[in-house]
Amino acid sequence: MNVLLLLLAAAAQTGLVPAEKLGNVAPGLHYVYYQGVPQDARLLDHLDPVATGTVATFSTYPMRRNYDFGLRLEGYIRIDKPGTYHFFVQSDDTSELRIGGVAIMSNWDKGEQSAEVGLAAGMHTIVLRYQQGGGEFALKVSYSGPGVDKKEIPAGVLFHTKAKLAVEAGFTSLFDGDNLDDWIVVGDPLGFMVCNGEIVSESGRNGLWLRSRKQYGDFDLRLDWRVSKNGNSGVFLRCDAEANPWETGHEVQISNEPRDDMHCTGSLYGTVSVHPRPSETNDVWHHYDIRCAGKKITVTCDGVTCVDVDMDKVPAIAEKPMRGYIGLQDSHNGPPGRIEYRNIRIQELR
Repeated sequence: MNVLLLLLAAAAQTGLVPAEKLGNVAPGLHYVYYQGVPQDARLLDHLDPVATGTVATFSTYPMRRNYDFGLRLEGYIRIDKPGTYHFFVQSDDTSELRIGGVAIMSNWDKGEQSAEVGLAAGMHTIVLRYQQGGGEFALKVSYSGPGVDKKEIPAGVLFHTKAKLAVEAGFTSLFDGDNLDDWIVVGDPLGFMVCNGEIVSESGRNGLWLRSRKQYGDFDLRLDWRVSKNGNSGVFLRCDAEANPWETGHEVQISNEPRDDMHCTGSLYGTVSVHPRPSETNDVWHHYDIRCAGKKITVTCDGVTCVDVDMDKVPAIAEKPMRGYIGLQDSHNGPPGRIEYRNIRIQELR
């Protein structure tokens, strides 16, 4: 007997759908975003996703345009008191709500639809599929039940399962592929997003840079990056929270614009040239291994060491700080530029 049949059998005996046993969970819902969708929210899963990520609650926020798109928002809702709960969905255009794997409501007009279900205390699967064709759009998901007056479902009771990423021994992940909790967005919060397990910045969104939540002195930083044609971005090392990070610290450049060896990919921007020059191929994944150990800075790109410098031998950087923040620059050229980061991890050197 599968899990759904077991849940239905238990519900038939008690009148309440039993809670699910979960492992590692994190706040928010997982979303899958689609474009070019059919006129029926239930058919979204037949499409190829455009993007995935997490959101705090039920919202159209992940949309990239206001027409012809769809969303699947899924995770778990925490029920604190057992009993009968009423769920309400107002959507324009179509939607479908599932609790515990069972479709309890479909909405095909602009009004509010409701349904009730008995739920035991604990975590329950919740999935909403939403489709927008054109014109006005709206999505509002509310509930009421024991001790809960009718209100929009708050972020505090919504969760999703969180996969634990494997990293090398001694390293700590700085990005779990799920959210930006390990970073501070210095510019516009919408300037960076998480899509398909990657940090993405698109030109013109004014994200400026992501700053690590703690400072680092000596470390080994490893990450993957992918940049668009004529792209421009970079990784900041030992920088201050204020002022320009490429001036207060160092910037390991990312670019495939026509540039000299002191301003190209792998260089310490404007201060230390690369030798040899690494691959700058656009739209493919590259790997950085950046090591700061005392006054020595080493940059390895795709397995080739292109910078190996003693700070004391370069007057422009000899007096720069030995400790500071790690940073990831946004897509720093004009639209349609794009930069993506993934697999970011760090090992502090003792």
